Amino acid sequence: MSRPTAAVVGSGIAGMTSAYLLQRRYDVTVFEANGYLGGNADTQDAVLPDGTRSAVDVAFMAYGDTYPNLKRLLSELHVESKPASIQHDLVCAGCGFTHLGSTPFGDGVIPGKPDGVEPAVWERFVSELERFSADLAEASEAASSASIASFLADHGYSDYFFQHFIYPRVGPWWLNGPDSVRAMSLEFLLSTAHKHALLKPDAFATWKVTAGGSRTYLTKIAEGLSEVLPANRVREVRRVSDGVVIRDTSDVIRPFDRAVLAVHPPTLLELLSDATPRERELLGVFGYRPMEVTLHTDLSVFPETGRPHSGFSMRLDCRNPDPRLRGFDIDASIVQRIDSPTPLIVSYNGADEVAPAHHLTRSTYEHPVNTPEVFEAQKSLPDLNDDRLAFAGAWFGSGLHEDGCASGAAAAEALGAPWD
Repeated sequence: MSRPTAAVVGSGIAGMTSAYLLQRRYDVTVFEANGYLGGNADTQDAVLPDGTRSAVDVAFMAYGDTYPNLKRLLSELHVESKPASIQHDLVCAGCGFTHLGSTPFGDGVIPGKPDGVEPAVWERFVSELERFSADLAEASEAASSASIASFLADHGYSDYFFQHFIYPRVGPWWLNGPDSVRAMSLEFLLSTAHKHALLKPDAFATWKVTAGGSRTYLTKIAEGLSEVLPANRVREVRRVSDGVVIRDTSDVIRPFDRAVLAVHPPTLLELLSDATPRERELLGVFGYRPMEVTLHTDLSVFPETGRPHSGFSMRLDCRNPDPRLRGFDIDASIVQRIDSPTPLIVSYNGADEVAPAHHLTRSTYEHPVNTPEVFEAQKSLPDLNDDRLAFAGAWFGSGLHEDGCASGAAAAEALGAPWD
């Protein structure tokens, strides 16, 4: 007797988690528009001139103890991990502000006054640092629906404080530029920081990376599925009386008993031809911006500080700010502890700063803009899932890998395949 069928559209962490769980009850087919599986779990091969080959994660890289679903998934798949090295350098070319070797969200240490900053500006910055935690705690208790920009304006914070404290911490974490950070929901930020203990001095002490890159878990999941179809861009998804039909990249219509749509909301609304008004209302508030990622070996992107650079580096210019995320570079050979004769560097929106001879790979991803409207819509997203069609994605939560994994598990459970 044949088993029921389930389709999963999208092979990021959400789609692959749901596929992994659904396969226990269904014959699962995964559709993926890209030629590779994983979405932001993208392990690329860095091939150096001497023939050395290394597996490098260029988007999702690390996870911590506050990722219980992802840890469970990796454990069940017998995926090995190793400690991550997560420290952060910040250098501003505009005023000379420098803070080296801290955790990504700061270590509570106030650096010395840069030569290029007026005393009054610096004194205000220090006083803002000293009161920021109290103001943040007060806003947290009030469950504010404000954006970060309105919170800072209401509490009298300077633009210098935003550029040298808020943006360097929040922007790289979500791969957002200054404009997106200003528009971000304050409640969203507070919720994520609390959930993942990001503001603790030792928040990243136990973080890990997957040995061999994130494709190790993707490969293991894919090997257990009934059918995996990369480079197959779905054109339409539609509910029918006895399930769901999918029109694939070749205009072939295939019926399934159940389906999970694990793609970004704008794409989801393009695919789902019978989306309900409620689905369009909730999913229509999600917006994304492109992010270009370059894997290379050009060490000149790291500022000269007189000491070895940390794994994460943020270069600013407060006198000539860029609305996009720029100047954010990761030495993946440090963060991911890759044994490579040459540092392997991941730069975001900075391909033009990398000497062409040092380029290894280039990719483009979409990253969300987490506005107050998005945070409010997220509260109702679980209500959209039913026992025929479910949605999943990191956009159900903070946009992190754990959120994608958790939403994938929830989608599978809605379709009758709980984890337990």
